[in-house]
Amino acid sequence: MKDTQVSFRSNTDLVKKAREVFGAHGMDMSSALNQFLSRSVEENALPFSCFDEGGEKVFAELKAEMEAVYQSYKNGNYVSASEVERKWGV
Repeated sequence: MKDTQVSFRSNTDLVKKAREVFGAHGMDMSSALNQFLSRSVEENALPFSCFDEGGEKVFAELKAEMEAVYQSYKNGNYVSASEVERKWGV
């Protein structure tokens, strides 16, 4: 039952573009926002990623680098602690 009206402020151009996007999917603003609310409650989270693209790219690069280092270690490409102690006098 839809018995509550919600009001909020937004950028005029953003709202116009959002209406175009929603309209292309056969939805009006109210339907789209109700869908967003329903999915948020169902998932108990936001139904989309909040990471910025730059952060996701850095994370993916770091993950790939860590995987490469791990594979190198598994292949025996590493220096033992005793070798480091000998070389650096630690």
